Amino acid sequence: TFDLVTHSRGGLLARELCERRAELDPGGVDLEVRRAVLVAGPNRGTILADGDNWVSLADRTTNFITKLPDNAYTLTMEGILAFVKVMAHGALAGLPGLACLNPGGDYLARLNAATPPPTVYHSIGASFTPADPGMIAQLCKRVGDKLVDRLFGEDNDGVVPAEGTFSTGGAASPFNPLAEHRRVYRLEDRMNHCTYFAQEVVRQQIGAWLTAP
Repeated sequence: TFDLVTHSRGGLLARELCERRAELDPGGVDLEVRRAVLVAGPNRGTILADGDNWVSLADRTTNFITKLPDNAYTLTMEGILAFVKVMAHGALAGLPGLACLNPGGDYLARLNAATPPPTVYHSIGASFTPADPGMIAQLCKRVGDKLVDRLFGEDNDGVVPAEGTFSTGGAASPFNPLAEHRRVYRLEDRMNHCTYFAQEVVRQQIGAWLTAP
């Protein structure tokens, strides 16, 4: 019997263990997950796993970069974005670790139709907007605010929609944390997909959940 704390796609692995362990072979070990804390779990996937969106984002970002003065940074970025456009569809379709994050894919449809487990689920997400000075930060701010948010169409931490961290979007789902077991940090908390565990408030919340009676 144990607890799990996961980040990003690790949340889907945790749900496999919790919700589909009858289909797995634990090697004779009787496994029970008491609590699972999913930080930035992509339970509805992420539109960034869709090749069409990568091409759209690369196009818009390239248009912005071409308006900046030419230097090593901008020329390198233009080359990288051109490569992204070429590789987007083939790479995303060929990598199971990314294909499973496609919101309209078969994997999430199957997982989100599993049997609810006895595990107590908790979730953490965030809405993030970069605000630091400097060329790269300003590029990220403008691209993040106007392009990434436009693609998502909703609050997100830069990778995963905030609502998707606690909801699969379906009427019935095995993953449905109680309201008191959810936290979505706002813009003023300055968290993004890669910085949750650096925040004291997040560490304290995880500790409180895992040590609750």
